[in-house]
Amino acid sequence: MDEHEHKHHLHIGLELTAAVVRLILTVNDIIKKLLTPRSIYTSVFFGTLCYLILKQLPIPQLLNSICSSLFGFWFGEQSAKRQMEVMKNGNKEYKEVS
Repeated sequence: MDEHEHKHHLHIGLELTAAVVRLILTVNDIIKKLLTPRSIYTSVFFGTLCYLILKQLPIPQLLNSICSSLFGFWFGEQSAKRQMEVMKNGNKEYKEVS
């Protein structure tokens, strides 16, 4: 292998290493976002609700209220995000339709 090929292989190796590091950092960011107390509690409550439904067991009123509140909060948050995006874009979506 001549010097040019060696440099080429080294360059490819460095690019692959950089790509792997970026992937690891991306996965790490995703895991950090998924493992927040908010997401863990939400998963536990909805997981418990699904378990009870699948086992055809009665759902306690408190769990029903918590899940309903979380569900409403999540949809309200998504709706607010969409409204903020529309306001930030200057109502472009509505102007283009009319």
